[in-house]
Amino acid sequence: MTKKTTKKLPRYVRQRSWGAYQYKRNVPKHLIQQVGKTTLYRSLGDTYSQMIINLPVIHKAVETFLQRLEGETSVDRALALVEATYGREAAEQLEAGEVDENLDYALWDLAHKVEDDVEPMVFAHLLSASLPQKVFTLEVAYELYAKFKDVEKGGNKNLQKYLNRSKADLIQTLGKVTFSETPLIKITRINALAYRDTLLDRVSPASTERYITTVKAVVNHSIDELGLSGFNNPFNRLKVKGAGATKGDRLSLSEVDVMAVRDAIPSEDLLALCIPSSPLRQIRIFC
Repeated sequence: MTKKTTKKLPRYVRQRSWGAYQYKRNVPKHLIQQVGKTTLYRSLGDTYSQMIINLPVIHKAVETFLQRLEGETSVDRALALVEATYGREAAEQLEAGEVDENLDYALWDLAHKVEDDVEPMVFAHLLSASLPQKVFTLEVAYELYAKFKDVEKGGNKNLQKYLNRSKADLIQTLGKVTFSETPLIKITRINALAYRDTLLDRVSPASTERYITTVKAVVNHSIDELGLSGFNNPFNRLKVKGAGATKGDRLSLSEVDVMAVRDAIPSEDLLALCIPSSPLRQIRIFC
């Protein structure tokens, strides 16, 4: 029998009476019905060293699983249930609103079979054989922009940081309902001003401007993609007091300045000059 360790164990880890290590995580109350259990258990190995190696992997997997459930809607769960029962084509028909008589009956039958195991909204979607019309919200705009920028593939970690942070601040300021359920075209200048003021209470003016720039890019992308030519981005031209350059800032030379002095600098002393207007942002210019 493996001897129990006396070392302090990390969070979510427990050691069984026979010495093995186990990951134990309580499911958040609002997700219990979706998960189908109140606690998640995962084996971490028989020794302390195995537990230390396996814990980060197991913890990340559980976190990802719970985060995915947090992001799912009753529509997502209804479609997943239909696909698992009747196949992808049936789920696509339901999503497109093209349910024929046979599928209508099949969904009615499925609804009664799972009534005790699913939440009321999923049951209602199946019983009515219809889904609510998808609303294009700020949340959907963020998803569209992240996909366009390949953020989920880890291509731009700095952008991902600004997207995640600005999204969290928008939810905190405007509320989850406004962020996830209110149509994008109903987001107002008042909402944008509230977001700016909330940021200024927490971060510097320069950081506030960077986060606002991120939100502007997200909304502008959706406007272009959907052809919303009549919708003015409420986050455009938000004034952030104190975000401009101060007299103590070390500003870069302009391209005109660079070209004016270029020939006067000995080649052995010419290292690199920053040209902000360049699409490459920083260019090395040699004689």
